[in-house]
Amino acid sequence: EFRKGIHPDNPGLAALLMDELGRRGKFTWRDTFGVFYDPGQYGESWTDVLLWGVDTYDINVDWWAKNLQRMNLGVAFLNEWYDSSIILITKETSTEISDEINFWNWLRPYDWRVWLLTLFTILLSGLVSQLLEWLGGEYNGCDDCSFWEWFGRNFYLSAINFTQVYEFTPKTFASRLFGISMAL
Repeated sequence: EFRKGIHPDNPGLAALLMDELGRRGKFTWRDTFGVFYDPGQYGESWTDVLLWGVDTYDINVDWWAKNLQRMNLGVAFLNEWYDSSIILITKETSTEISDEINFWNWLRPYDWRVWLLTLFTILLSGLVSQLLEWLGGEYNGCDDCSFWEWFGRNFYLSAINFTQVYEFTPKTFASRLFGISMAL
């Protein structure tokens, strides 16, 4: 079993990062490094090991927890400058350039399921708004309309909300609250 230094086959993330930094910065580091083992067996704490590493070496690379005690003892922690947790990776595909006009290109930014959910939200918001107005005894300015005219008007208003043109004029408190939630 391998017990000393850096494992030759699986050096770990810290060693790989230091190798890359050394390659880019044109310096070596593998001849002056320390490896930490469980300090509990020597009656020490991880903070003691960190302080020893800061006093002994220029750089101390590990998964050190940043806390107030360590900062008060003079340990400086670096803040990350690049958040690599939000990265989009896709396979590169070759695309052929064509002079043909595709009128459906506006649909391409999203998957068909997103468009289906958007359409469902538009339909459902029209129905919910209509139901809230009906339960409140209001007909959205259409007292002399038939049911289908009223339904068509509400469906149109909910569809036009998709373009961020808010035209609903709700009469009941519940409909106004729903309208505010849909406008946000």
